[in-house]
Amino acid sequence: MSTSVDAHRLERDAVGLAPTLFQSITHMAPAAAVAFSIIVGAPYAGGSLPLSVLLALVACLLVAVSIGQLGRHLPSAGGLYTYSSRGLHPYVGFLVAWGFILAEPIVERRAPAQPSKVASREVAVPADAVIPEPGSGRLLAVGKGTVARQKLTYRMLGSAFDAEDAVQETMVRAWRSLDRFEGRSALKSWLYRIATNVCLDMLNGRERRARPMDLGPAREPVESNLNTLPEVTWIQPVPDRLVVPEGDPSEVALARETIRLAFIAALQHLPARQRAVLILCEVLRWKASEVAELLETSVASVNSALQRARATLDATELSATDPAPQLDEESRELLARYVAAFEAYDVEALTSLIQEDATQSMPPFDMWLSGRDDILRWWFGPGIGCRGSRVIPTVSANGSPAFGQYKPSETGDGYEPWALQVLELADGRVVEFTFFLDTDTLFPLFGLPARLDA
Repeated sequence: MSTSVDAHRLERDAVGLAPTLFQSITHMAPAAAVAFSIIVGAPYAGGSLPLSVLLALVACLLVAVSIGQLGRHLPSAGGLYTYSSRGLHPYVGFLVAWGFILAEPIVERRAPAQPSKVASREVAVPADAVIPEPGSGRLLAVGKGTVARQKLTYRMLGSAFDAEDAVQETMVRAWRSLDRFEGRSALKSWLYRIATNVCLDMLNGRERRARPMDLGPAREPVESNLNTLPEVTWIQPVPDRLVVPEGDPSEVALARETIRLAFIAALQHLPARQRAVLILCEVLRWKASEVAELLETSVASVNSALQRARATLDATELSATDPAPQLDEESRELLARYVAAFEAYDVEALTSLIQEDATQSMPPFDMWLSGRDDILRWWFGPGIGCRGSRVIPTVSANGSPAFGQYKPSETGDGYEPWALQVLELADGRVVEFTFFLDTDTLFPLFGLPARLDA
């Protein structure tokens, strides 16, 4: 069977949409001018107005027919160069073609962005963060609200400080691309798209954050096993007030579950786009079609990524849909007894409060301990300097109770900050201790004082 194409017929998809529109506007300009002249000439036409309209329509028809007939007989699909060179002179065609090449990028750059089809999401934003609304003198409050920090960036990046950097970058990019936002789409959805892309860019080529137990087995509770790793290695805690919305208790419980340290660490095992899909679909409750548009991919790809992400989380026995248990009166009493026992350094009381298979970690050290016996061996061995500490309750961290620990000052004058303690509870016992030792950055974040007086 012959596969040759008639050289005197137009080929399908020979030109793209932008050149077609550009050429159509250019070539129909004479006819458009004739049609526009009707409006200008109508007040002066008097009784000859019907005849003027008829002549204008004939002129439009002749231009359209001429272009159509010319396109049928030119193998280049009626390009600007062909029209100009065949109709006038090859030099003219050369100038017109180069003019088109230079003008097209300017036209495309100034073309308005298509409105987003992603549904609007309710996002609380501070009133002090604003950008000007295109086409008006009003200001739009967009702020550093849950569009990025509370809803997305911390779960994506695993660090409150990286999340704040991502929010700042989101606002910078929003400002720079403001001319492409005309207000026809939801501003909050537009910011979600930018924030997601910022997170993906920040994660590109970077090692995932982790907890000490993700990097190797538990070690003996001896000081020689302490090895310090850089801050970028570790999952960092975040105050609940920055990432947990107020409202329906069931929604609050679900939000707390999806910021627990173990869950955030599990998210870091996912490829960046799978991570984004899981957070958008199961934490923020977006539809697959909405996520597909945001990530500029297909619904099938979103569903496939979500399925793979769920399978990875299933291996860790964690889920984005299981609500965290509420801190009831019994748990509060347990915490009060723990604080009293820790400040008294009462080994018997502490033994009764700590579960037998409890764990302890102390970022930025990579050593972690498994089992109550090893934890107490550390506390009453290399960690004996914590005896006499003060423990101050603070806001919850990652859905768990948190305390600021202050060790006695070496000068004997007051107490110096030592660790942010984050505790996990289960079955009436403490099952996990995480002591974050980067107090210079974490204590201000959690509203804890720089030191305590004696």
